[in-house]
Amino acid sequence: MSGANLELIFHLGLFLLGFYIFHDYLIRHISRMWQVGRNPEQNTFWYFAWRKKWEKATLECHRREQHRKICSPRDSFNWLLEKKGEREMHGKSLKAKGVVVVVMFLILFLHLNVIQLRIVEAQEGGFPNKPIEILCGYDPGSFMDVGARMVGEKVSKILKVPVVIQNRSGAHAKIALRTVVHAKPDGYPLMTANQANLVIARIMSPDYPIDPENDLMPIYEYGAMPSYATVNSSAPWKTLQDFIDDAKKHPDKFDVGTAGAGSTSHFILEILCTRSGAKIKHVPFKGGTALVTQILGGHLSAVFTGNPTLLNNIEAGKLRALAIFADDRDPRFPNVPTVAEAGYSDASLPVWAGFFGPQKMPEAVHGRLVSAFGTAIKDPEVMSALRKIGILIKPKGPEEITKHLKTQYPLLLEYAKKTNIVK
Repeated sequence: MSGANLELIFHLGLFLLGFYIFHDYLIRHISRMWQVGRNPEQNTFWYFAWRKKWEKATLECHRREQHRKICSPRDSFNWLLEKKGEREMHGKSLKAKGVVVVVMFLILFLHLNVIQLRIVEAQEGGFPNKPIEILCGYDPGSFMDVGARMVGEKVSKILKVPVVIQNRSGAHAKIALRTVVHAKPDGYPLMTANQANLVIARIMSPDYPIDPENDLMPIYEYGAMPSYATVNSSAPWKTLQDFIDDAKKHPDKFDVGTAGAGSTSHFILEILCTRSGAKIKHVPFKGGTALVTQILGGHLSAVFTGNPTLLNNIEAGKLRALAIFADDRDPRFPNVPTVAEAGYSDASLPVWAGFFGPQKMPEAVHGRLVSAFGTAIKDPEVMSALRKIGILIKPKGPEEITKHLKTQYPLLLEYAKKTNIVK
């Protein structure tokens, strides 16, 4: 048996013992203290608790003082005090015993609070008392991986336990998702996920085995990583419209690499083609990191993606960003226009990301995680670090994430049907 449980039993035992003593003291003394100088018949509790004793006291009073026609309630009460030798309850003794009872009540109240605290701790299992594992369904170096590590490092300091990031990439993060969904809901296995594997994957696979709204508990969303329409710095196009116009003149001549079939960048490409009428070949890759190598080598006309490696190459002048697929410009690249400014607001689909745990986590554990992750994400140092890798900071709590999931699924499903991504 753990020390916390032994302490709980100890305090519970003290409380029960104290309550017994307090209850006895209450019956024998406090009720009398309240009634000194009063008519007992005016108090319902007193009347029912001492009714038989009054009757006996009144008879005894008449027997001893037959010259009096009426024996008052006070006389009956005084006889009870004399019979038990407790006349000293009057005056200072009465006040002293009242103080004792008040002190006893405070002690019992403190013990009750300790018991309640220990019960909560027992329910939490002393959470956290071992390392927390965050599963990431993407490769090391991706923005999902880097963002999780930045936030996790701060959470580790707040909760005072190690926070370990485990990369389990593949199948649109299904491996990581399945692991967390079927894990014990004790708050230790968590995952970082985004709209690609919580919303888009369900659209692409009607038999998707996971329902985020029922299988996962949202903890905190930290922001969004927008994709960029990016070309090699030697390419002739200076704007997104230049690229689209050229593609319309030469159907199927140009190709665009994305992070995979059914990825957010794939959706963006299909929306642009549908809206503009351009015919562009889609080249899916397994991740965003490989796209950077391909575009640097001149093997693709353009790429639609976003990750720290891509942004570093844009900053170094090796790549050129034609547009950002987000509602706002990135402070890091203030001269890169948004896709809405280019006339394609429907294609503004930044990849939001957050942290989730298995459904049915204890409320106290979930609350502790929400508090810790919220504090970590809003920390100025963490926010600055996230911005440097291109993440647009937009913290959202569990309720907002749930609402986001419910509204975005039908919206993207409609896009998918309009652009023939799904039938």
